[in-house]
Amino acid sequence: MLASTPVDNPGAAVLTGPVALSPFAEVQPPLATLENGQWEEWGQDCIQRHTESGAEFRECSAGSPSAPLNVVALGDSHTENWLTAFAPAIESGAIRLTSWFRGACPLSTAGSDKLGADHPDTPDCEAVNLERIALAIDMNPNVVFTTGNIADAGSPELRFTDGFIEAAEQLSRAGLPVVAMRDIPRHDERASICLEENAMDGAACSVPVDEVLASLDFNTSLPEALWENPMVTGMDLTALICFDGTCPPVIGGILTYIDDNHLTRAYIETMTPSFIDEFKNALHAVGQPIPPALTTP
Repeated sequence: MLASTPVDNPGAAVLTGPVALSPFAEVQPPLATLENGQWEEWGQDCIQRHTESGAEFRECSAGSPSAPLNVVALGDSHTENWLTAFAPAIESGAIRLTSWFRGACPLSTAGSDKLGADHPDTPDCEAVNLERIALAIDMNPNVVFTTGNIADAGSPELRFTDGFIEAAEQLSRAGLPVVAMRDIPRHDERASICLEENAMDGAACSVPVDEVLASLDFNTSLPEALWENPMVTGMDLTALICFDGTCPPVIGGILTYIDDNHLTRAYIETMTPSFIDEFKNALHAVGQPIPPALTTP
């Protein structure tokens, strides 16, 4: 495809491939569908699980039990947000994916650093974390996928918690490779509100990159204990969210954010080829074979 060939709503493909956005394309998805129609989708079958103390979390799974690559995803909605990108690999039979998820409860050996020590759900988060770490070790998957750092609203700081470092080390000591995704940049306000107020003018609603994303190599910026651990590696796709000094709310005719800190399913679907390429690099980094069926869409 030639770069001069216009394409309706190519999303991230305008950054990675020889495509151009059609000048007549309307921005997708419509703002009215964001909250109810743009969360992750990967063909999952979900049940509610409970810890011994009764704390709830969700278990979802998809893909053939005989798939050559068994992936477990642990974390909160920022981990769950990326799972749409696994959908083609699940459908091709390359991956079996299981997710143990609780909102605002990132992977850690402690409670939630997002909720705060005094929040009533923090003890539940700690119980959930201990339970799902044990479940992952018992399942013994090929790899654990999670989010590494915690992005704070309006801050570029690359922040890792002690609880996350301890959890990653505990999993790796049990023989489980850990792939940690760089967190999604978090903003002070919803892009959709700004777009509504500015007649869908993406330029007026773009955020300077240095306000929300540190210009650092993610892998070499992992905490020393993880950077030196051959069983732990990172993934970073933030160059497809923020680039050329800005974080725009619309890329390639696709709305990037549902709210102020979750990406739309529509945009992640256009990031999927890059996600799979990066995931294969991560598998190689932690010494895991790459199934032939794990191809880039």
